[in-house]
Order: sequence, then structure tokens, then C-alpha cells
Amino acid sequence: MGAGNRTAILVITERVSRYVMIVPLGGAKDAISVAHALIRAFKRLPAHLRKTLTYDNGREMAQHAAFSLATKVAVYFCNPHSPWQRSTVANINGLIRAYFPKGIDFNTVTKGQIAKAEWLLNNLPRIGLDRQSPAEVFHAIIQKTVH
Repeated sequence: MGAGNRTAILVITERVSRYVMIVPLGGAKDAISVAHALIRAFKRLPAHLRKTLTYDNGREMAQHAAFSLATKVAVYFCNPHSPWQRSTVANINGLIRAYFPKGIDFNTVTKGQIAKAEWLLNNLPRIGLDRQSPAEVFHAIIQKTVH
């Protein structure tokens, strides 16, 4: 969430590789806008990686059935008061704050700035990935399933 909770970005993290996609929402963070943004983002992923989406509870996911229908992706929701069910995205959100500090107006953030932050996050080696970057692991998964 951005300044005064008026603007937002959507952060999607692939669970195995920890590959990140950042989707700008601007001020349009209602359920229909979020569903459309998720549909566009998921269509960028290879079909074999579009299986499920686990989401925190929130009104912005009220259109989850429309998202599932459009993408054939099942949506699961974290249990209330169960932060361990979303630990990967919580960690990524902390890393994203290095590029987009708390209180930022996401309407002032360019697509180039988002692409740069996404690239930097995806090319940052992680201890949990045996010092590989999410991009390396993500591309290895894609190559493995192609061959």
C-alpha cells in the first residue's frame, strides 16, 4: 500500500523460485481492478506454472471466482491470524520497501522503476535458494519442463 492507503502495487511471488512480479494498481485497488491486474499478470507466466494462487484475506479478492474462471487458477486464502502461511510474500514485501519506501505514492512510480526493482529482486541471490537468484531458479524450472 502506498501513501494513505490510496495507491498500491500487487506483488506476486512464485513459491518455488521466489520469482517476483510487481503489478502497479495505482489508485484502482477495488476487487474488479485487482482481478483484471492478476489476470494480466498470470497470463505472462508459462501455463504449467499457473496452478494456484494463495492470497491473504481482503476485500480486494472478492472477484477471485472471475480470476479463476479467466485463468483456470485455483485461489486459496490464508487462514486469519496465520502469518506463517504467507511468509514468502511477507519477506518479499520487506525487500520491496528498499525500492519503494512506506508512504510512497505509487502513481508517481514509473513502469521503468517497477521493472528495475523487479529485475533487481529477481537477480538477488538468496541463501534459501542455495545462493542462486530467483531468476536462475525460475528459468531452470521453465527449461526443465520444456525438455
